[in-house]
Amino acid sequence: MDKNAKKIIVNSITLTRVLGTIIMPILFNLVSGNMFILILGLLLLTDAIDGFLARKWNVSTIFGSLLDMTADKLFAFAILVILSTMFPVMIIPLILEVVISSINIKSTLQGSVGKSSYVGKIKTWIMGISMMCLLIIGLSPEISASLSSLNINFIKDIFENIIKHKDVLTTTFESTAVVSELITTVDYAIHSKKDLDLERNKNSIRNKINELKKDKELIKRLFDEKYFEKTKDEPLIKKLVPNYYKKVDKK
Repeated sequence: MDKNAKKIIVNSITLTRVLGTIIMPILFNLVSGNMFILILGLLLLTDAIDGFLARKWNVSTIFGSLLDMTADKLFAFAILVILSTMFPVMIIPLILEVVISSINIKSTLQGSVGKSSYVGKIKTWIMGISMMCLLIIGLSPEISASLSSLNINFIKDIFENIIKHKDVLTTTFESTAVVSELITTVDYAIHSKKDLDLERNKNSIRNKINELKKDKELIKRLFDEKYFEKTKDEPLIKKLVPNYYKKVDKK
């Protein structure tokens, strides 16, 4: 199998996660709780598979990286939207996630390398666990009812205990999600300023976007795995518009 076919397979798996995530809030209202958890598990599995195949086949590209980041962000937004309908306080993490995304986009366009801080990485795990636990808590009555006909007592006991202590568990995971999101928002705001090169900041974002539109080699760079490997430590905007930075350096 040639490189192009491998890239198509990897990117198609990631795109499946994007499309599945977009319709996730609709599916939540159409399918049973058990089926929704299964769909969620399959979408999370695609995240592991596309990354594994990209590394195994050595076909990581800027396009694939951007598609993967988009899929991850959309997935988080979709889950938070669903949770906010079940637990109104989760609208706070949803709003803060929008703020964090806005900070990331702006700092990336200004020249930030865009690497996650330790706080951001820890927050990702905490938020992931909190969101999944809240989802299970919200769906626990439905899941418990569906298991009533099955002779799996230990699983039934787990969900019965979740229902019994629902208020305490909900408050715990809601608080964890809100606090971790607040800390991360502040951390991203601070690092977005520290991580930027002052000379890069003098150059307007509009000029970079204009250079991007005129660049005939952009598509080639987006899908070139060798270019991705060569520039993996460079800021994303410099990977996309290297000609612009060459002009700036000459000045």
